[in-house]
Amino acid sequence: MRSSAFKFSKVLVVLILSYGVMQWFASSKQLCQITFVPIGNFTSTSLQALASYYEQTLGLHIDVRPAIPFEESMMDRSRSQLIGEELVNGMKTGYPTQAQDRSVMMVGFTRGDMYIRHKNWQFAFAHREDGRFAAISTARMDPVSFGLPPNDGVLVRRLLKMSSKQIILPSLASTNWTKSQWILIPLIEAASNKPPNDAVPHGLNTFFPHGEVGSTTNEHVSRET
Repeated sequence: MRSSAFKFSKVLVVLILSYGVMQWFASSKQLCQITFVPIGNFTSTSLQALASYYEQTLGLHIDVRPAIPFEESMMDRSRSQLIGEELVNGMKTGYPTQAQDRSVMMVGFTRGDMYIRHKNWQFAFAHREDGRFAAISTARMDPVSFGLPPNDGVLVRRLLKMSSKQIILPSLASTNWTKSQWILIPLIEAASNKPPNDAVPHGLNTFFPHGEVGSTTNEHVSRET
């Protein structure tokens, strides 16, 4: 009985999410296209998988572009970390047409460790600019980075939460939002909550092969840049 109720609640969450997100994109005159950009060795297949998941669960079509290469300007050698602001600049340089189009939101993904230059933080999972640009690092989402056993469920779930936040949060500043649409944020959290036995969230396990997302330690970043 509890199992049936749990399954029903999951279906209800997905339906509400789908309706809310599609309503926002339908009413928004500012952002009409989401574009995912792999940076460096972040695989395009991983982002295609993530895009497919959003399309099947929320009805969102996301454009996945070819990867842009690491540039020396993206790296802070003194910290052995990538710079969030420079990753965004790299996306703008790599895809100037999309960067100049005010209807496009660009989200970049890196496996390297990242920090934000204007923040007094040791690291960052994500950096946002101008409501249209974001860079996401999976380096510290992976338990392996902390000497723990590999766990694809934890990694993919964290990636799903962070990418969902970057897609939705900029819209909170939009005057097109109604009060009821604020519920999207907790619903996204609920939809990607920890499943039993640290499993990959339902649906993503068919999209992400084992170890596909992975993390990149500072050593790997140094080699690639």
